[in-house]
Amino acid sequence: MVEADLLSLSVADLAQRIRGCDAVVSCLGHVASLRGIFGPPRDLVAQATRRLCRAIEEAKPPDPVRFVLMSSVTVNHPEGLDPPRGILDKMIVCALDAVLPPMRDNQGAADVLHDDIGAGGPYIQWVAVRPDTLLPGDVTEYELHETRVDSFVKPGSTNMANVAHFMCELVTDSDAWVRWRGRLPIVVNAPAANG
Repeated sequence: MVEADLLSLSVADLAQRIRGCDAVVSCLGHVASLRGIFGPPRDLVAQATRRLCRAIEEAKPPDPVRFVLMSSVTVNHPEGLDPPRGILDKMIVCALDAVLPPMRDNQGAADVLHDDIGAGGPYIQWVAVRPDTLLPGDVTEYELHETRVDSFVKPGSTNMANVAHFMCELVTDSDAWVRWRGRLPIVVNAPAANG
């Protein structure tokens, strides 16, 4: 276990720590405070994703490392595969994007994976998991979708435990990995889990 400011570690140091790992799971995010949301670094998740990917490439693993990024339902699929947002949703997203740096940061991290790493490099394969409104609670039944299924006006919900369960499945289950690698799945509680 290493306790450190991730952005203070050099790529070479990160590569040394990553050597021998089959997977990297990033749940990094901004602290829910004024300083955490509006203070530097405003591109924390994108910077960390970029550095971790460079470290994996520098380590030159014999098999691709599985990189799992916890993202957000606010992230638009870089290929434009999500259904168009309604006018009210567009207004809300534009307003939040203008005032909340973490939204741009999450999009930037997904763009790093999609645009810079690509779908199938020799050293890194990735999945960016996009949960909807996060809730406490145990693991329940949940659904996985290729694209956005809810809106800001009528959001879905996702137990944090369900997100963790799915991310662990991606790391340990080869079938799940093959199904979702290079994608940005949406994870939401199954309707029965919402009561």
